[in-house]
Parts: sequence; C-alpha cells; structure tokens
Amino acid sequence: ASAAFLTGLVAFPLFWGAIGWATARRWGVPAGVAAASLGPLCGALALWSMDRWHRIFAETGGLWMAATRPTVRAHLRGLRRRLLARADRLVALLAAAE
Repeated sequence: ASAAFLTGLVAFPLFWGAIGWATARRWGVPAGVAAASLGPLCGALALWSMDRWHRIFAETGGLWMAATRPTVRAHLRGLRRRLLARADRLVALLAAAE
C-alpha cells in the first residue's frame, strides 16, 4: 500500500510536472500547462479502463474455466442437478400445503 501511495502522491505528479516543464521549454508555457493538466485526465482514464478490464476478465474467467476444464463442467452439472432437486422438493411441499 505504501508503494501505491508513494506513486500516486509523489511520482505521478512529478512525472507530469516534468512532462509539462519539458513541453514548456520546447513549445512554450501554454503548451506546457496544457500537457501538465492532462495528467489527472489520463490517470482517471487509466483507472477506468483498468477497472473495466478487471471486470471483463473476472466475468469471462468462470466461463473459460467451465468451457475448458472437464472437472468444472462436472461440478456445475452436479450443482445444477442438486438445485433442480431442491426446487422440485420445494414445489412438492408447496403443493402439499395447499
């Protein structure tokens, strides 16, 4: 956690400040300010895309395992059979109670 804290509060702003300074030296102060102000926008975009890709990988990981591993498919078939048996018992109990 301390490395992420250090990166987020020290390295990231210093890096974008250096980019702004280098841009200002080459193309002038307005371009340098514009380049440095892109830092928070790029950071937000990076966090959004990382979160999105994490969700995609998490959701497709289960599907991939079910499609490629026979033991997972057998486990899911057994789980489905047990759930259907429970649902049938519940329907029978409700029908008997009426």
